[in-house]
Amino acid sequence: MQLIPNQWILLHGVDMPLECELEMPHGTSWTVGVTIVGRRCYFERGWNVFVNQTRIERSDTVVFTYHGRGKFKVMRFRTNGLMPMTDIHLEPEFAEQGYRTPDSQSDDNDDYNYSNYNDRPISALPAFTIVLLASDLESGPMLPVIWWKTNIRDDNLIQTVKLISSDSDPTYVYVLAEDEVVKVCRGWRWFARSKNLRVGDLCRFELIPVQETTLRVSINR
Repeated sequence: MQLIPNQWILLHGVDMPLECELEMPHGTSWTVGVTIVGRRCYFERGWNVFVNQTRIERSDTVVFTYHGRGKFKVMRFRTNGLMPMTDIHLEPEFAEQGYRTPDSQSDDNDDYNYSNYNDRPISALPAFTIVLLASDLESGPMLPVIWWKTNIRDDNLIQTVKLISSDSDPTYVYVLAEDEVVKVCRGWRWFARSKNLRVGDLCRFELIPVQETTLRVSINR
């Protein structure tokens, strides 16, 4: 049984039904019942099933976003600030599979067909996921330092990064990479507007293995 904060109930709970849907980023949802005890509301029936099947741990940070009519989108983060891969994709067997090296092409070709990577197993490419905050939309998101130091070999303080997606031309941004901070500092606002990014959007960044630092961005709302 999980208590729903009273302040949230006062602001948003008027139209909340007694059965709610909890949806993880990979699209699978669970139905949980709402129990009212005095002035308190709880997720009760079905809650333990949800927790057990998603393997939520006490140390996790879990974010619930309400979309009306009893539907919540749920995002879970480990203590390292990252979202587990199993919360995003339902194909754990991909971790056991390799992938073919793409046909040799010139790395400096601006017309490189990045769609060649669309069929790659998700776990094959180095990746991280962030949830956009209001500050991220205005000034650019913070990127995970450990991931960046591990996967990006450019030692310059300001680094140029190409962002690609399936439905638009590439966008170049500048990334400030200091010892304790990695942050997109220029070019992000244009990318965010072109993608109509909003607070709470889930952005997954995958490192494409070409000479120029290139991240493929997938957006989940």
